[in-house]
Amino acid sequence: YTGFPDYPDGQIRTNVLDMSKFIWSLLNNGNGLTNTQILRPETLRRVLSPVFPGGSIGLHFFYEEFTSRDSAWGHAGGLEDATAEMYVLR
Repeated sequence: YTGFPDYPDGQIRTNVLDMSKFIWSLLNNGNGLTNTQILRPETLRRVLSPVFPGGSIGLHFFYEEFTSRDSAWGHAGGLEDATAEMYVLR
């Protein structure tokens, strides 16, 4: 523990259940597990759209293309002794 207020870096402070609900909504057009709208579709489009044409950074999410068929959106952050990452394959 480094003592920095943003430990672990990336500001991901959640539990696995809440994180899974958020990831599900990313994959399900903003709808939650019970088909309740969590994120508006237009918000989701803005988050997962590059800020600059041809870029790979959306609103705090990064786009990674692994192969011609596999890609992911996510975010990562870290310090010298901690890392937090979340990527969703699309």
